[in-house]
Amino acid sequence: MFRHVLIVLVILQTAALPSYASEIQQGKVDWWGKDKGIGFITPDNADPKIFVSSAHNVEFFGLIKDLSPGMCIRYEIEEYILGDYAHKLQLC
Repeated sequence: MFRHVLIVLVILQTAALPSYASEIQQGKVDWWGKDKGIGFITPDNADPKIFVSSAHNVEFFGLIKDLSPGMCIRYEIEEYILGDYAHKLQLC
């Protein structure tokens, strides 16, 4: 099972689209699934919700380990084959 998950993650990582320079945006955590380390951020500028994952954020291994709904977050948007996601998270 672990081997299949690892293969899928490697394929998805290599299928990432080239990233583009993104400006820092701000929003609030809308939902956070602590058990899976995934959730959504609602941007302050009324754009659609953006996906966030602890797997895509090195910051989770440093200061930001857990998010909670309503928490103010600054982030950049990274383009990915499965859709955009938030990365380089910082607390407001």
